[in-house]
Amino acid sequence: RAGKHWATFTSSPGVGTGHSSQIVGVVRPLPGWDKRGLEDFDPSDVDLHEELLRENTGRWEGDVHYCSFTMESGDFLWSAWHDKNKCKNWEGRDNFDTDDEMIGMLLDLDNGALSVYQKGKKLGTLKDGLAGEYCWTAWLFGVGHSSIERGYNG
Repeated sequence: RAGKHWATFTSSPGVGTGHSSQIVGVVRPLPGWDKRGLEDFDPSDVDLHEELLRENTGRWEGDVHYCSFTMESGDFLWSAWHDKNKCKNWEGRDNFDTDDEMIGMLLDLDNGALSVYQKGKKLGTLKDGLAGEYCWTAWLFGVGHSSIERGYNG
């Protein structure tokens, strides 16, 4: 709920070549959802938003509940789960290297910002207004592998 939190996301070669896609970011803690036996889970699915909002643990603050970053394109999306998802262009996107298999993310809850890093340099701030509790998350669609590592190793 406070402080600076780093994560490094790595994808296998070939992710983003049309055979697979990796999406990384932050999402509110959803206790018990791992026990639901879901075949897949997409917090950007508008049909789930009402149900997701009911999971508020009381430690959520603000209305930024989910942020996702697509590693092969640099696309960014966020949601308050009470409205449509919002796509956002972000300053620094032109410097994003779509061929790089590693990015760093900084969740700075002291300043309420989520930023993306590549090759040791800050590319830009993806979203501000973040507050409360979040978890790092990654989705891999298709073939390959991905990982989340605490800290930034760029």
